Amino acid sequence: MTLIGLSDLPSVYPVIMAGGSGTRFWPASRKNRPKQLLPLLGDRTLLQQTVERLRPLAPPERTLIVTAAEIATEVCGQAPTIPAQNVLVEPVGRNTAAAIGFAAVVALARDPMAILAIVPSDHYIADHNAYLRVCVSAVRYASSGYIVTLGITPVRPETGYGYIRFSDFVQTRHDSKDPVEAEHVARNIAAFVEKPNVETAIRYLREGRYLWNSGMFFVRARVILDEMNLYLPDLKLQIDRVAGSLSTPLADAVLRDAYQEMRSISIDYGVMEHSRRLVVIPSSFGWSDVGSWDVLSEFGSDEDPGGASFGEVVAIDCEGNVFYAERDKVVAAIGVKDLIVALSGDAVLVCDKSRAQDVRRIVDALTRRGLSRFL
Repeated sequence: MTLIGLSDLPSVYPVIMAGGSGTRFWPASRKNRPKQLLPLLGDRTLLQQTVERLRPLAPPERTLIVTAAEIATEVCGQAPTIPAQNVLVEPVGRNTAAAIGFAAVVALARDPMAILAIVPSDHYIADHNAYLRVCVSAVRYASSGYIVTLGITPVRPETGYGYIRFSDFVQTRHDSKDPVEAEHVARNIAAFVEKPNVETAIRYLREGRYLWNSGMFFVRARVILDEMNLYLPDLKLQIDRVAGSLSTPLADAVLRDAYQEMRSISIDYGVMEHSRRLVVIPSSFGWSDVGSWDVLSEFGSDEDPGGASFGEVVAIDCEGNVFYAERDKVVAAIGVKDLIVALSGDAVLVCDKSRAQDVRRIVDALTRRGLSRFL
């Protein structure tokens, strides 16, 4: 794919965040096979789709994947074009602030001008060309000192996403009055908003000044580390230890010890909601966070009007369901409506579609009952 602007970008380092567990997709998603490693939407897994669509933005040797030790081997197997040294394995999970700090010091050690394109590994994007065009604009703002997040223009009153309320345009560089030359103009952020109720989500959609929070960020490695120093100095102290040990025989030991000392906090709460550098680019490129089983209804099914079917499914007189059958298995249903039926491995989930967000409660219940072998 050739895209105007890609050839003259500064050094971009995509950072693919691939350490999550994805409990809301149980039973297909398990401890050693989280959502990003599943082929939920097509023949390729969500991780493989993410790697592929970022390829025009940067070559594999500049693409980093941050993941968990339990799934690192599978991640490497699913992303064979990414050099093994670019798969950054966290000893324990410490949320997104630690993961981004780890990636930032690795990128900075290779390139003092590195710009991170931080993206989740488990999202779906329909229009790759539109997405890359927005990425080019985000990189241009990031190169001028901003932290840029992509906000998705809402298409429905969604209650499952956090929102960003935007204000005026951002047309000059962070460090000067020179203009930023970008196809998509960023906006200042007035507020971050938690997941709303239905009435509030309808108002957000009507007012037109709210965006879905996509969790994607573009920022110079040095800038995000400076912001961590301001707002998360304790975590930044441990990140500095990791940076100082890179390419030494003690690197693994220092990484393990530093992660034990880090607190678990998201980059959103720890940095982004405080930073004066953060701006948002309103975006539309067919985005979904694929956050729970019910979201799969968006992708349609001939077997079940208003629903979706994946794998071998036989549905008669059904409406609005999500059916999922793992390879070599079959789901058959007659006369049911608005259900989730997922058959995978040694377990089956049956759930009202309106309760999709509660699947994590099943995971908690299995743990309490000593049935962790099914997780």
